Amino acid sequence: DRFKIVVAGSIMNIILAFFLFPIVFMIGVEVPEYLKEKPIIGWIDEGSPAAKAGFKIGDRIEKIAGIKVDNWEELQQVILSKADKNLKVLAVREGKRIERMVTPLSGGSFGAGYVGWEHYWEPIIGGVTPEYPAEKAGLQPGDKILAINSIPIVHWNQIPQLIQKNKESEIKFEVERKGLFLSFLVKPELQEINGEKRLFIGIMPKLPTRVEKYGVFKSIQKGTQRAGEMTWLTLKMLKDLITLNLSVKALGGPIMIAKLSGQAAKSGVSDFLAFMAFLSLSLGIINLFPIPVLDGGIILFLLIELIRGKPIGVKKMEIAQQVGLAILILLMVTVTYNDLMRVLPGDIKNFFPGK
Repeated sequence: DRFKIVVAGSIMNIILAFFLFPIVFMIGVEVPEYLKEKPIIGWIDEGSPAAKAGFKIGDRIEKIAGIKVDNWEELQQVILSKADKNLKVLAVREGKRIERMVTPLSGGSFGAGYVGWEHYWEPIIGGVTPEYPAEKAGLQPGDKILAINSIPIVHWNQIPQLIQKNKESEIKFEVERKGLFLSFLVKPELQEINGEKRLFIGIMPKLPTRVEKYGVFKSIQKGTQRAGEMTWLTLKMLKDLITLNLSVKALGGPIMIAKLSGQAAKSGVSDFLAFMAFLSLSLGIINLFPIPVLDGGIILFLLIELIRGKPIGVKKMEIAQQVGLAILILLMVTVTYNDLMRVLPGDIKNFFPGK
């Protein structure tokens, strides 16, 4: 009975997520149009797994890991579920079938399932982050980037690569805006993401999207699948943290949660419910972690009691709970510090150690 009472809260969090995700798909989800297009490679990052495997722009992916893929969405789903595994890829190049082996990477600044091939993204700015260098310099959504430091731009992925090579000096952007040709000087801002220092200017590509709605049974299927994917990603993130493959600097706390929930609410009911479902799922899983003062720690004590046939001593229990509380306090301080580093102006950040 004690076990059921302890585990009930976490299980309800997880069940809530599996209930909310299908509702999200019934209301309608905004998806990039390219996800339904054939997986024809439009760009390959230098030094990426795709480049090392010998893939080229124009290759059309037919199968990966023995699974037939008809569009980018199906391709991404397979890759996401098989990060760090060596996968056989069948592709078509100029009418001839080729076979290559590729290993998607996980962790680092790219996240899980990074291969380094992309759909063709036109170099048009879709969004500009407020208070970031791009906005301060005068770049606007809708601007088509023609050149960076006199280097012609034909694909969006050239932009972040050229920014990273720039070493924090000013970058000259040449753009087309409503028939006018303009130039801007932008000085990138250095930030640390997942333990890696990278330069940012605060622009996002323009990706045409459409809203897809599903019936009850299809929504249940896709919602359950999405909840399963989020569960796997949460567990993988925890594993990467424990094995030090993911920096604690990537974690966020109350400030980031409030900021993201606000952004999700502005985006619409569907995005807000999806965020709440992910948050509920993450809380449920993390609460089952075997750390004293969490539900998982209490479950661990109950299992030890069951095996030993007698309760753990009060003194040992108190010490374990104090250690668990210290871990949680340290974690809360860390994530709050991370949040502050994300929202404070650059000049104020310099007063903090390690920045």
